[in-house]
Amino acid sequence: MGGAGNPGRVVIIFEPDSDNDGIPNNTDNCPDVANPDQADNDGDGMGNVCDPDDDNDGVLDGPDNCDLVANPDQADLDADGIGDACDPQNTVTIDIKPGSFPNSINIGSNGTVPVAIFSTATFDATTVDPLTVTLASAPVKLKGKGTPMSSFQDVNGDGRRDWEDHVNTENLQLSETDTQAVLEGKTFGGTTITGTDSIRVVP
Repeated sequence: MGGAGNPGRVVIIFEPDSDNDGIPNNTDNCPDVANPDQADNDGDGMGNVCDPDDDNDGVLDGPDNCDLVANPDQADLDADGIGDACDPQNTVTIDIKPGSFPNSINIGSNGTVPVAIFSTATFDATTVDPLTVTLASAPVKLKGKGTPMSSFQDVNGDGRRDWEDHVNTENLQLSETDTQAVLEGKTFGGTTITGTDSIRVVP
């Protein structure tokens, strides 16, 4: 017979596991909802699958436009429903050679090409850092003492101040077959922006 001193006796203790995810309740960070990976984005001891605020920014996951990166201000520059804090691409509206169409560009010219970034109800173009902006890989033209050739004015007449700059035509990375040019840059706060407009390249 087995007894306390019998080495053949095996005692098995079963720890309760309410959600059957292989993690005992006493160590499971979400004991009532299966989460074998135990993911806990904000490190608050509550697993993501049962944490109503995964990034602990005070905005519940449902309405949070960036539920895994803290962004209590819910800023959404391009109003695409994805918060700036986790949006890899914030699209802005631009106008190459404002007031003209088609936007003809003579890539053999020694002049400059103007481009405007429009402000909207959710985006203030005056927050753009001109030193980060490129159009078709061409940076903003610099004047004396390295000052960007840019200005703020209401380009489209909507009552908001827009941002307009000039880039050196000779620096544009375009070919005669290109029909679009892409603007890229960042705001002073570090948010990445991008915009596209049609062009017509002429010899």
